[in-house]
Amino acid sequence: VIRACMQSAFQSMYQEGCAFSFLYPFSTAYYRQFGFENGAACQTWTLPILSLKLPDAGGAIEQLFPGDDLSPLLEIYNSYYKNFNLSVLRNGYDASLEKENWLNQKRYLYLWRDESGVPRSFLLASRDGEILDCTTDFARKNGLLFTDARSLQALLHFVYGAFSSHYKSIRFTAPSCLRLQSLIPEMAQAECRWFTNGMVRAVHVEKVLSLCSCRGEGALRIEISDPLLEENRGVWKLFFAPGRENLVEKTAEAPDLSLTIGDFSTLICGIRSAEELPWMPAATVCNSSAPLDRVFRAKPCHVLDLF
Repeated sequence: VIRACMQSAFQSMYQEGCAFSFLYPFSTAYYRQFGFENGAACQTWTLPILSLKLPDAGGAIEQLFPGDDLSPLLEIYNSYYKNFNLSVLRNGYDASLEKENWLNQKRYLYLWRDESGVPRSFLLASRDGEILDCTTDFARKNGLLFTDARSLQALLHFVYGAFSSHYKSIRFTAPSCLRLQSLIPEMAQAECRWFTNGMVRAVHVEKVLSLCSCRGEGALRIEISDPLLEENRGVWKLFFAPGRENLVEKTAEAPDLSLTIGDFSTLICGIRSAEELPWMPAATVCNSSAPLDRVFRAKPCHVLDLF
């Protein structure tokens, strides 16, 4: 029954032109049978505040209160995620913040602007014991977003000065593609938990291939097996070149690469790259000289929106 429901849902999504489906699973093994595969990795950092003795990055910090203009949060979000696959387009950063009094919830919002007054980073946090918790979960949407290394440095410098006598640590989540180790002055007591953020499935292979970003020029024949969508099955030939749209067609030619729909999904999103194909048991490379790395390369990928 569940399989029939899934097949009906995917068929409807396909007809509507949806490129991907995304979910947060109770079991990755369960949803793999429907073509889903693990999404992008995230890292939750827990840093002792006394280890964050960073130089002052300039600019100014301001606390925001219920009723204040929250458009700077959306501006930072859009700057932060503009180059990320699977990020969600928003009309506002978080509609619940417009309706709720987050101070009554003992949540605190701080915004950093650079010398020109441009909003560059913010944190929304609450207390979890002795931890200043900026993480987002299904119950509460906190957050710590920054546009670059300097804007994160500015927030951590502020946290060190403002909260070191009230909290022992700060906890926040960042995409795993961001390497923060060199920015943090003292790593001896730092903790970092890696986790997979949801599962992804390509729904419309032809559309996904037509939209994907490739490097250079070439052609690649990809055989797709999909247990639930017949429209995706077969060998797809992708032609790509700089300065023009991708060309995609079904072909009777032999494939360069054979993939399940799940492996295809993570590869085309940039969650995994061609270098990882030897670690994907269901993938078969039929032509090792094909331009696999021009199509399947690592790309920044992160989903912040929960159900």
